[in-house]
Amino acid sequence: MRRRNEPLYLVIAKELKEEILNGKFSKEEKLPSETKLRDNLGVSRTTVREAVGILERDGLVNRVHGVGTIITRSRFQLSGGKQRLRSFTELIEEQKMRPGTNFKNFVWNKADSKAAQVLDVKVGSPIAVIERVRTGDGRPMIYTIDQISSSIIGDNFSLQKMGESLFAYLKEEKGIILTDSELIIRASGVEDKIAAYLELKPESPVLSVEETYYDNHHKPIIYCVNIYRTDRYFFKVNI
Repeated sequence: MRRRNEPLYLVIAKELKEEILNGKFSKEEKLPSETKLRDNLGVSRTTVREAVGILERDGLVNRVHGVGTIITRSRFQLSGGKQRLRSFTELIEEQKMRPGTNFKNFVWNKADSKAAQVLDVKVGSPIAVIERVRTGDGRPMIYTIDQISSSIIGDNFSLQKMGESLFAYLKEEKGIILTDSELIIRASGVEDKIAAYLELKPESPVLSVEETYYDNHHKPIIYCVNIYRTDRYFFKVNI
């Protein structure tokens, strides 16, 4: 079956794209299942899968195994490579939006075995733990947990001294330039506390990104866990 001399999967992709952009799924976090779309549209499951693949390439949805097809509605990409070495503040400002933070907390903790291994310090060493909710034009985008050794950030560190950008603080105050990073991405359901900060329902699908940032000597500087709203970010890697 073809309409306007186009393959059916392209027609279905355009129809779904229009529905997403026009707000048909504005109260939904995910597209209906492939089975439901097949039945609703009266096409084969293969056609639905090919159409959704086009939406994914266009950045409108993100297919997450075990979770479903998340509607992103977002211009923001979780990119790989050098793009990840730019701060959230910079990326938001490039989109002509106002970066901000609507929650922040800082405490000194003792490094557990995981943090000690990643940051290359002894277990029990003092580390700064910085938790924030980063916003764009006042909307929550990411819940961040950054961990940094006191030998890196200094015993006199404070949130007031840091300001809006941790990356900028490290560069301007400590002379540290981040040059590469390693990350692990997991799909998960958001826990109640973080859901409240991100204005999500408990167990809503999120992307959890565990990341380690290094300086030009490949010394680990920051160990962080970032929880991203999947309706405002999608992940893309160019190889």
